[in-house]
Amino acid sequence: MKRDVLPQEAVADAMWRYLDQDRIFIKGGECNDGLTFCQVGNALLKVSAQLLTGSLVYSVARNALTCSRDRVTISLAPATESDLLDALESVKGSARLRIQEFLRILRDEPAQPTLIQIVNAREIGATEKVLRVVRDDTGKMTGAVSEPIS
Repeated sequence: MKRDVLPQEAVADAMWRYLDQDRIFIKGGECNDGLTFCQVGNALLKVSAQLLTGSLVYSVARNALTCSRDRVTISLAPATESDLLDALESVKGSARLRIQEFLRILRDEPAQPTLIQIVNAREIGATEKVLRVVRDDTGKMTGAVSEPIS
């Protein structure tokens, strides 16, 4: 049984086509979005960022490495109540408290009193003192003072 032998030109051409294919090291085009809020002076800002990753491609035939840059788009805009309410639905934990504080600032509401409860009083033991919280004119906590019970 005799095998067909390819002509050298066909082998060289097939090898060249194989080597001329680009090798993708890092595939680009992945999109990542982020949203945050911040306070600058008296203004609340919504900062949205979008990152589109670049690619890294190598060609053996051309011995060339081609890369494209990441693209970052940042948008700054005044935060609206609806922006904050939308964000409030999707976050948990301390981020939720932060957004609630931004809503309070945006609505120009006074600060809510902070409830402090001692849940392990038996472990602490009996005491003859209480803790008094000190606040400034805006309602922001500025300190705490331990005072004897009289």
